[in-house]
Amino acid sequence: IHPVETACILAELRMDLDTIVAGLLHDTVEDTELTLADVDTLFGPSVAAIVKGDSKQSKICLNAAALDKEAQRSLNHRCMLMAMGEDWRIVVVKLADRLHNMRTLQHMPRHKQVRIARETIQIFVPLARKLGVETLERELLHLAVQYLFPKELKGLFGFQLLGHWARLQCWGFGQSLDDLIGRDQELSELDLHVKLNGHRQRWLRHVDQWAIATSE
Repeated sequence: IHPVETACILAELRMDLDTIVAGLLHDTVEDTELTLADVDTLFGPSVAAIVKGDSKQSKICLNAAALDKEAQRSLNHRCMLMAMGEDWRIVVVKLADRLHNMRTLQHMPRHKQVRIARETIQIFVPLARKLGVETLERELLHLAVQYLFPKELKGLFGFQLLGHWARLQCWGFGQSLDDLIGRDQELSELDLHVKLNGHRQRWLRHVDQWAIATSE
């Protein structure tokens, strides 16, 4: 169900066929015997490149198995950001993937809900903002706030104020998107901020082309 829902989100964003197919296949290399070479042969190099960029390196790299969970998450973030520098569509698939994960987070144990919601605010909300996908940014932040604050606080302060507070708190853990880019020499040398800005311009052209409704 998750890959289908991810592909549906991409279709709603009017992404191209290769991106939608990659959304359907983004977990196959991690969770099945299908390899990236198989994806390339069956669906073409464009789909394979997006699937590779959206695959967790901790699951497809044998050396990563020996790392602890936190180190694996750092590896995944680093490899994800490096891949995103090459193709703006990788960013969109990753955001769609995370959005559906957040929509179904109620099925996870509480400690995972908190960790995933915090990671969403640290990494994926800023990523959506940098790309300019405002609808995804708002929904990701809204869902994350639901899991980080008790009902009483949400009723007292509202989602907008709690969203600002959550971002300040989560960015203080040293694991925000800008922190990850700034302290990693290879990511800095890739000029990732510049590439993400270029991706934003590409997204905005895509919005103009398909007349997708934005928050503006």
